[in-house]
Amino acid sequence: MRASLGLAVVSMATVSCGSTDPALLRVRVLVDPGVAASCIVLRVNGGAGGETRQVRGAGAVERTFTLERGEQPERVRVTAGAGLGDDCADPLVFSGWTQDVEGAFASPPDPAVVLHLSPPPPSADRDGDGFAAMASANPDCDDDDPHVHPGAPEVCLDGVDADCNMLVGCADPQCAAAPCAPAATRLAFASEPQVLATGECSAPVILRAATATGALAGLPRELPLSFLVSPRDGLRFFVDGACTVPMTTLNLGPGTLPARLHVKGETGESYMLQVSAPDLLPASQPFVIRPMVMAGTCVMSAFTNHVACPTPSAFEPAHSMLVFQATTSDDTPSSTDVICSITSRTAVVCDRVGYDKDATISWQVLQRPEITVQHLVRSVGSPGTITIAQVSRPASTFLLTSFSLSGSEQGDNDFRYARLASPTSVTVTSSNGGTSETALQVVEWPGSSVTRGVTPAMEGLTLDVGGLAPVDLSRTFLTYSLRSPSGNDTICNRTVRGELTSSTSIRFHRGDGNPACQDVLVDAIGWERVQLPAGVRVQGLEVSLAAGTGVATVPISPVDVTRSFLLAGGQFTGGQAGGEGTYRQGDVLGETHGALTFATPSQVQVTRAATVGSARWNVFAVEVSP
Repeated sequence: MRASLGLAVVSMATVSCGSTDPALLRVRVLVDPGVAASCIVLRVNGGAGGETRQVRGAGAVERTFTLERGEQPERVRVTAGAGLGDDCADPLVFSGWTQDVEGAFASPPDPAVVLHLSPPPPSADRDGDGFAAMASANPDCDDDDPHVHPGAPEVCLDGVDADCNMLVGCADPQCAAAPCAPAATRLAFASEPQVLATGECSAPVILRAATATGALAGLPRELPLSFLVSPRDGLRFFVDGACTVPMTTLNLGPGTLPARLHVKGETGESYMLQVSAPDLLPASQPFVIRPMVMAGTCVMSAFTNHVACPTPSAFEPAHSMLVFQATTSDDTPSSTDVICSITSRTAVVCDRVGYDKDATISWQVLQRPEITVQHLVRSVGSPGTITIAQVSRPASTFLLTSFSLSGSEQGDNDFRYARLASPTSVTVTSSNGGTSETALQVVEWPGSSVTRGVTPAMEGLTLDVGGLAPVDLSRTFLTYSLRSPSGNDTICNRTVRGELTSSTSIRFHRGDGNPACQDVLVDAIGWERVQLPAGVRVQGLEVSLAAGTGVATVPISPVDVTRSFLLAGGQFTGGQAGGEGTYRQGDVLGETHGALTFATPSQVQVTRAATVGSARWNVFAVEVSP
């Protein structure tokens, strides 16, 4: 059969001599002393015209072939190869070939055609052992090790295929009478299971070939690896430790060379990674990807004013922010005004002054390594100042606030707002003094852009703010709070809904269209418009509840809930829960405070604790990129 130029088995063949044509072709093959060969093989027309062989002999540097024409065409091409084996017996492994050279049969014969057999050039034989690399269709199975090539003595205990015969250890006939390494039967992970944050790049994941007992074993050749992840598509594979270069293929071996990769998860989940290779049993290892956003609900029961809501796993407060909504049907600040913080690494801690009724708290904690968050709980008067650690980027810094006060009605000192006054201070302002417990988060998120302002007095049902710098609404949310001189119990005149009406404007609403809810001034509304970095997606939605209805479920484009959070813009008290409503028979903020949850990845649910009037919110669903 015709031999290839790589690792191949060839048959002895003779040139046809059935013709009486006396024409001959003589070929001289000059053999460089550095050529590894036991046999010189001459082929005519790439083997189609026949093949003949001569034993090289020890140290021989020349062999001459005389070919009869037979039924060959007059002009042919000839090439010579350096075969290595048991003299010229099959099988042979070729360390190199000459170029094809044209020759002609003639009578009498022309001067001999000369072919030169030389060692492979350094570009094809990096280790200089006389054999070119298998990667270029040649026989050297490890072109970085001069001790590994066809004909080399096998190293029986090292699990290395030194003679490149695709057998290692005890499987190689050279090792039949020697101590040897057992053959590889399965894959094994040499690295431990890992628990990673969403988007975190793993430490190296290392795979090796192993024996049935788990001992390290060698492979005669590189084996391609294939990967199966369950649940599907939750893990991504990379070449580098920063997880910036995607992995396209991965091989194991030869010998005991391990395979290395890095893993990143984009969705919080527990995964099982199975790796397979031809002729070996597969290996499996779990990977746990912690959600970027943890979420939960807890209850501060009646007659209690403190609760610690445990989180599923620990987090780092300095790189975590809390959004929450506290709802209750009570009508007093003492029971309604709930503040929450995450100064603990394992819980959301919430407090209030009074305790007449249950308060339901819906919370979400986002952890991202690039964000920096200061968590402060302070007693502060109005006007008052809270000193903060200096923020390096005020234009990328926003505030999340909630206030807790005592009292029996929502009066002229209960509504207040906080404002970043300088890189080192936050001011708190109400219309008529008073001291509040203030839960403050100073969130510095690189790549974000924050616009902030204070409105003039709101006299009617709406108030417009325009002429702002344009923002991308697909990654922007709005927060706000207010101050008012009113002390009456018509609460609808002080519950406000903020709406991003365009990329350059905001509209504030109150009363949900009820003209009776504009009977007092809102002195000022302090607001922040937060455009998050590229890659973050914000869906803004308007949610309404009719009188007598406590729950609404609205559709959104699907999100990954393990890296998404929800907030309403109004953060008067009880977290980021506030909207507007028509209720005016008392001070029940539970009418317009909505608890926000993902009912499904494509549905947001808003729940309120009191349902006498109608209510409306602008809700923002924020999905953070992995």
